Amino acid sequence: MAMALGAWQGIELNILDRLINLRGTQANKDITLVTIDDQDINKFPTYPIADEYLAQVLQNIADANPSAIGLDIYRDLPQEPGHQELLETYQNIPQLFGVEKIDRTNPVNPPPALKDDGRIGFADLLIDPDNIVRRSVWNVEDRGELKFSLGAIVALQHLANSTLINGSLEPAMENDESVPIVQNEQDPYKYTIGGNAFNNIKPSTGGYWRKEVVGAQKVISYRHDTKDFKAISFYDVYQGRFNPNSLTNKIVLIGVTADSKKDFVYSPLSSKSNQARLMPGVVVHANIAAEFINTAKGIKPIQINNKLWEIAYVITWSLIGISIGIIWLELSLKYQHQKTILTILQYLLLATAISIVSTISFLTLGYWIPTLPAIAAALGSTAVVNFGQKSALKHALYIDKESQLVKRSYFEKQFDRMLEEAHIYETNIGLIICQIENWSKIKNRLGKNSQQYLTELGKIAKKTVSNRNSLVSRFTSDTLGIIIENTNPVELNEIADDIKRSIKVNKTLVKYGVPKLDFAHSLSDKIKNNSLSLMAEADQKLAENS
Repeated sequence: MAMALGAWQGIELNILDRLINLRGTQANKDITLVTIDDQDINKFPTYPIADEYLAQVLQNIADANPSAIGLDIYRDLPQEPGHQELLETYQNIPQLFGVEKIDRTNPVNPPPALKDDGRIGFADLLIDPDNIVRRSVWNVEDRGELKFSLGAIVALQHLANSTLINGSLEPAMENDESVPIVQNEQDPYKYTIGGNAFNNIKPSTGGYWRKEVVGAQKVISYRHDTKDFKAISFYDVYQGRFNPNSLTNKIVLIGVTADSKKDFVYSPLSSKSNQARLMPGVVVHANIAAEFINTAKGIKPIQINNKLWEIAYVITWSLIGISIGIIWLELSLKYQHQKTILTILQYLLLATAISIVSTISFLTLGYWIPTLPAIAAALGSTAVVNFGQKSALKHALYIDKESQLVKRSYFEKQFDRMLEEAHIYETNIGLIICQIENWSKIKNRLGKNSQQYLTELGKIAKKTVSNRNSLVSRFTSDTLGIIIENTNPVELNEIADDIKRSIKVNKTLVKYGVPKLDFAHSLSDKIKNNSLSLMAEADQKLAENS
């Protein structure tokens, strides 16, 4: 139920963040960033930077022959001087892609010249309720038109100009086959890139529950932090102070990283207490592009199983929890004084085991599998088993198997407790000892039926005192003990007589032979106020009557 309602979504997403950080990041050699920071902005006369400077930067980048250029800067309006020059630059660089914002509440139009050629990607990012960007929409239908995100479109451009050679991407020659991207005909959520799985998320995927899925969405792997990309300042590119080889046959993304412009988002790699760990939007787009490139190379993106598999996984841990609960019962019987420790240990063992499986699965195979539902199912099953078996455990510890009466050890504890209460409330406690004459002979004669015989005798004793605060126990192998609160000698004798009368009409006892019972009793007072003295007095009377 909690899974269906999404009660654990926030914690599951936090677990995903921790797994991504635990896995760590690695350097990226396929994407180069051209960044605009506050120092770059201060070196130009105006901001937004005039079109003439942007045109020069784009041309300098194009001269290095990158495979794709992504301009992560809104440029829907001219920024004179130099707009005509920029338009010509757009036309002269076919691998250049601009951006738009398709959010209908606050849209931003793309550069018209690039839109006419279909060289536009949207810059919109999906933000989860806790303000962290974990998912990307890499294509979506907008107003009847299929559109791609900036990260996706530059990656597709790069793959279209690349070929796979021994698991690595190389620039495609004239007769080389480009990297194939194939959509599964039966399941539109599934793709392959270079033969490797690249599956989109579905509603209620992984840690997301009842989450509406718009367009083709992926959970971003975030294998690369800001420091993992080669970065060149915008001004250095404008001045020509860079190594062209750092751009050749690579994806180049141009974006703002200036603190003053606040184009930053929280990512799983961020720390909300550290402003420096916020991720520039252009780096998020770079990670989205890297998803495609890494998949083509055989580096798995975050894998998510279908919901039926996840349910089966949770059920499996539930069954394991039941098994652990049964083992706990056996250990509790053996180590009665460590029951609390054993209970805590079993819960810790299950939670730790599930966490380890989830972690190893993510780090080695890339699978993000539900952690909290599995822990809840396992612990819940164990708790139900433990609760259900508490009565069985109590039965095994305190109940005599033959007579189904409480054992003497439990009887004595309750006797002392009732005596303490009687002393406080100035009442008394009566003890009746009922001995079965020649029990050993009767037992040998009856064989396996002796248990039924003794059980019937115990039922009669309990029924006789059922309207009183009382307790009946198998005192010894041939003796029953009965304690009764607030009584007197006359009533104790009457109870003994009632038991004698009842056994004579009990069908089971009549069938196997009515036993002869010897009774003795004792009664507490201010002097005889402990169980040992009362039991000793009753035993003595029983011996005298024999």
